[in-house]
Amino acid sequence: MIFMAVDYPNGPWKKLFSGIYDEYTLSLLFNQEGYIITEILNNEKTKAVLTISQIIGVFGDAETFIETIPRNAIFLLEHSTKNNQKYILLQGDQDVLNFEQKDITDFVNDQFKKLKKDSKSIVNIANSYEINLKDYTELTPDMRTNIFSNPLSLFSFITQNKNPKAFVSQVTENEKKEFFLGFYKTTNEKATEPMELFNKTFVFGQNDKSIKILLENFSQSKINSIVFTYNDISSMKYPNESSEVQEKNKSAPMGFPLIDYKVGEKICVNLQDLPNNSFQELIGLKDNEISELISGVLTTKNSMTLDALIKDISEYSSEKYTSYNLNLATRVIDLVKQETPGIYQGDFSISDAFKNYGNLGNIYTVYINKNNLSSARAIIYNTLKKIISFSGKEQRLLIVLPNFNDFFSRRDNDLLSKELFNMIQNDNYNYYIFSCPNEIDIKPELLSLATAKLSLLEDNEIGITLKDAKPFRFVLRPSFSKV
Repeated sequence: MIFMAVDYPNGPWKKLFSGIYDEYTLSLLFNQEGYIITEILNNEKTKAVLTISQIIGVFGDAETFIETIPRNAIFLLEHSTKNNQKYILLQGDQDVLNFEQKDITDFVNDQFKKLKKDSKSIVNIANSYEINLKDYTELTPDMRTNIFSNPLSLFSFITQNKNPKAFVSQVTENEKKEFFLGFYKTTNEKATEPMELFNKTFVFGQNDKSIKILLENFSQSKINSIVFTYNDISSMKYPNESSEVQEKNKSAPMGFPLIDYKVGEKICVNLQDLPNNSFQELIGLKDNEISELISGVLTTKNSMTLDALIKDISEYSSEKYTSYNLNLATRVIDLVKQETPGIYQGDFSISDAFKNYGNLGNIYTVYINKNNLSSARAIIYNTLKKIISFSGKEQRLLIVLPNFNDFFSRRDNDLLSKELFNMIQNDNYNYYIFSCPNEIDIKPELLSLATAKLSLLEDNEIGITLKDAKPFRFVLRPSFSKV
């Protein structure tokens, strides 16, 4: 019997191989349906890189056909003096998971479902190329055993979309990173500082360029970021083509991966995630009786959307409230729905923001409307709450809040603002960048958390104060991406 810390579903599984791979424990597990699990386990046995592969037999000339497959795949040709045998190794998604039963079970079941669905469509594509594909269970005994006869063939299953070094603590690896900020004014030498000093960064003055430089540095350090903004930053997708800039930075220009997290599609607000009674404050409801009615419905019915809330209010039964109260409450909510389309639409997932398969961190943009303050505040709060709930489970994120004072001020004392400030103060995991015109605009409790403060002086000159270090000045480097 093979001992495993977890039981993989869709078994039984036979261990084909076990060994050391890039300083980690590698195992290949096989089931009788022709699926292979590639398991790369960290030394603490707390994290695993998993990939599911499906073996499919190929009959016909498949080289051109392979290029049309809508999934990662390996074409394997086993040549002998007697015959040739061909296989497709259809690859599932690769991910780094907590080595816990639920996470493993959910991932494997999901990959099986996707592979089975995709393999059916691939069979249909193959028919148009006059190629016959067969599941592993339909292959002859000779073909089923031959793929495992050569130990070198086993390593075809070890595909790396992610480097197993992803096991290494994000904090440990990234704290070694140096941020290229600019140049010392007197010597023109590069000004660099460790990434660890930018855990909570405050930028003062009309200084969008400083934020851009920091975003580039975090992305180059493979840290994903979420930027809440009303300014267009899409130019960062394109490289800065200036030869003068390239010469000054001594580096090739580059664009950065920007992904628009559209409000109403990827991002919205779940009423149940807001602090108790904060929704009524957000919409400016002054009627205490109607406010209590809405609060009671949200608590008892767990309404997540405005549509659900309207329905739940209309069906609410209580001797305390008259039909007039119920009708008035539904009209209030219906008016809010008309004024905030796409905002209060229930639960959503932020998990994609933690995934990074490339050499650069993704920059997710959430465009918020500064003219609709309540909606913007709700979006920021709910998204931040989702991010923090992942803390310690996924990689660290950078949260960027430009023009922070447009949405939250030092004088704010409402329920949502207090809870937001409390969340940020207690989040010692993720990175933050706040910007506003002056230090006076920031709540003292937040400002006390600063590990770095950047202030625009003149002509791209920046004064920087780092925690436990002497302040100094430097000139911002040109951006790698388009201005």
